Amino acid sequence: MSRRFAWAKLPDEKLLKLKVKDLKLTLEGTWLEECVHDLHTELEKRGIRIRPHAWFSDEWFSYDGQFTNIPRTTLRPQPRSSGAQLIENMYCAWGSPQTIPIAAQTGLKALFIPQTTWDDYAIQMAKFRDLRAQAGFAPAHPTIALWVYCAKDEEQAAEGAQQYIPQYADSARRHYEIASTHFETTKGYEHYAAGSKALREAADPDNMGQMYLNNQVWGTPEQCIEKIARINELMGPDHFVCIMRYGSMPIAHAEASMRLFAQEVLPVVQQMTPAAVATAVG
Repeated sequence: MSRRFAWAKLPDEKLLKLKVKDLKLTLEGTWLEECVHDLHTELEKRGIRIRPHAWFSDEWFSYDGQFTNIPRTTLRPQPRSSGAQLIENMYCAWGSPQTIPIAAQTGLKALFIPQTTWDDYAIQMAKFRDLRAQAGFAPAHPTIALWVYCAKDEEQAAEGAQQYIPQYADSARRHYEIASTHFETTKGYEHYAAGSKALREAADPDNMGQMYLNNQVWGTPEQCIEKIARINELMGPDHFVCIMRYGSMPIAHAEASMRLFAQEVLPVVQQMTPAAVATAVG
């Protein structure tokens, strides 16, 4: 390419200032030519006689053809909704307290994926609520993700939860390398570094699994309702996202849990009124 195009030797800052049309690019001899050929072949197989033109363009393009016209439009992906509507549906799941002011001041809503106790999260939610108010945003109910296991009797529920929920906790620990030392050398990850050190020094290697058991929703239908009601009282969520299968849980177990939850727990939860965000922490 450097032999054909003088711009190939330009530094990036100068190259980016050139218009696409001035680059004198062609489709011939490139993988794009193969793509166009495949498109035409597929159209021919389907009996479609139209052969659309293909060309290089920048963000904007238009087309005036014999059978169709495309007005000047942008190729850049954009949300269908306005900026205000978009921000209304954007959430932030923070893993460290340092992220709370950033999320609050930009108008994001809170998404909680339990990594600490609900009492701790209630304190964080109160801080988030106040910071949002200072930035001019109205109180917003959070969304909460829950790992759920529901069974008819307490013994069966405890057996399943104590097997599968710690398995998920262990997979998260290994996936994110939570107990490793790399956070200690990464600027901005001081909170994670402290947590990693504490986890490595913990006498009980299963402590993380126990923490997940304490935070998630499992038990009989009545127990699940009671746990969700307490989370609602503390956090004031308007949506729960239920994860029904995790760890080594067989599909049959997940389906049985999900069906029981849907039949006996969900109708009750759907009737709950979200606690007011302003008073979610008393």
